[in-house]
Amino acid sequence: MGDYYSNPLYLAHHLFLNEIEIKDLVIPGNVTSIGKYTFSGCSGLTSVVLPNSVTSIENGAFRECIGLVSVTIPNSVTTIGQYAFYGCSGLSSVTIGSGITEIDSKVFGTCEELLDVYCYAESVPTTQSNVFDGSYPEYATLHVPEVAYESYKNTAPWSNFGTIKVIDGEPPVVEKCATPSITYGNGKVRFACETEGVEYVPTVTFSQQQPINGDELELGGTFIVSVYAVKDGYDNSDTATMTISMSQMGDVNADGEVNAADITVVVNAILGKQ
Repeated sequence: MGDYYSNPLYLAHHLFLNEIEIKDLVIPGNVTSIGKYTFSGCSGLTSVVLPNSVTSIENGAFRECIGLVSVTIPNSVTTIGQYAFYGCSGLSSVTIGSGITEIDSKVFGTCEELLDVYCYAESVPTTQSNVFDGSYPEYATLHVPEVAYESYKNTAPWSNFGTIKVIDGEPPVVEKCATPSITYGNGKVRFACETEGVEYVPTVTFSQQQPINGDELELGGTFIVSVYAVKDGYDNSDTATMTISMSQMGDVNADGEVNAADITVVVNAILGKQ
């Protein structure tokens, strides 16, 4: 399972272009946009989980990710840029959420294995005529809401599907990981989560204070531990935080003093560096 991102709100253009080692991708729950060609050419990518925070998928974002078999685009996404999934030759199933309003040129072009497309939008999105070029929609099945069946049936390129079927309701709601808990004792920070099988993504920030008391320098400080939980097929949890002061920490490394060295031991343990 991967956790790959830069700006917490926006995955930058070409960020992981042609990174063939990426396999299972979970986008953090605070990302709102997947930038142009971010994962283009990531041929090893086999699964991707997009959170409900994402509102746009830009041009070529997952172009030629040939290992992808299925993708679910959440209800929060309103626009998909041109060539976003172009050349995903292994893609057989696509689910498009109810919020979609615009799909640009060749988004699902040359996806030769495409068999099923589920589109939950009750108003037919503005769609370029070549969206499915080279993907043989005449041999695939389109699944749409009952209230919009006739609209899709009479609107190209949706009308090009060989079979059009009615579906009911919204796409399955993706369950969210429970917010982790954080405890501290005996020099160890522990995480726990009610959702089984999660992985934890921690960060640590430190603030040092050294007040002068007469002719003595009193070493003090606090560090803040933040963590969220991730799991394949789930939305990321909310972030939990805990503030730990040096007075709480104690002599972690047993050198007879409570100082910055103890903080280093604890922080490295949290971040998996020892």
